[in-house]
Amino acid sequence: MKNCFRFLSSYACAVAIITCVSESAAAQTYPGKTVRFLVGFPAGGATDISARAIASKLDTAWKNSVVVENRPGASGVIAAELVKNAPADGYTVLFGSSNEITVRPALVSKMPFDPVGDFAPVSLAIVTPAIIVVHPSVPARSTKELIALAKGKPGELSYAATGPGSPQHLAGELFKILSGTNLVYIPYKGAAPAITDLVGGHVPVGILTMAGTMQYVTAGKLRAIAVTSAKRSAIARDVPTVAEAGLKGFDMNQWFGVFLPRGTPPAIVNQVSKDIAKTLQAPDLRDFLETQALEPVGSTPEEFAKFIAVELTKNAKIVREAGIKIE
Repeated sequence: MKNCFRFLSSYACAVAIITCVSESAAAQTYPGKTVRFLVGFPAGGATDISARAIASKLDTAWKNSVVVENRPGASGVIAAELVKNAPADGYTVLFGSSNEITVRPALVSKMPFDPVGDFAPVSLAIVTPAIIVVHPSVPARSTKELIALAKGKPGELSYAATGPGSPQHLAGELFKILSGTNLVYIPYKGAAPAITDLVGGHVPVGILTMAGTMQYVTAGKLRAIAVTSAKRSAIARDVPTVAEAGLKGFDMNQWFGVFLPRGTPPAIVNQVSKDIAKTLQAPDLRDFLETQALEPVGSTPEEFAKFIAVELTKNAKIVREAGIKIE
């Protein structure tokens, strides 16, 4: 019996050594062929722009093609499911977003993937806060003044944001919860029509992405009240955060990150994470992203995993307390 245990112990050690050697060898030769970045949204949007900017840098660093493939549908879920079912070899990457990973799971009872169990988180790549703006005719120049105005007109002041369940909508509902106000949500299919109505004075308040909105702030057609991130945005350093007005803990960003299928060798996960972090430090890439109102981050897989857990809990609480439902 003792000999049997010795054999099993030796066998287990041998398997562990072979596995480590195999994973190390895989990492040393990675990538040895084209890497696919799957994006769950159409070309031209913020997710796609971010993915292509990073992929173009990795293409040079890896000396192998990095191809971005758009697989839009179901708010990013289709692309995520494809990556979930892909071989765990590092060659099929999800350039995912907050929409499908941490927002949609809070909105629907059944998902075709587990955002925690089915993926290996690689790196939080980019964040982009929303910005709260008002039409110049609105007599509010700060978050505190906007809250006072809303409380003085309960149920009368409305805000524009993109479709139900979007990060901007959740930011609006979190604002209502923490401020005790009753702003009325007006959903829009996109930021462009929302901005048109804001500039035209048809809706007084907007909670929208910074890209496309800041030019109207600069032109004086809209007034910036606050950004929704925990700290001030590098894109608009003069605009205070919502938290600075006393709504402690207010932090709501749209974000983009990199994932691999569960079971991808840790050596490959760590290599991709380090390479993305290095890529995001490139001055020309950072300058380009800033023009798109996108802020580069970069993180370790462990940091990203913790971030996702916090986001899932936060979004589920907002959806529950606000009673958000989608058809």
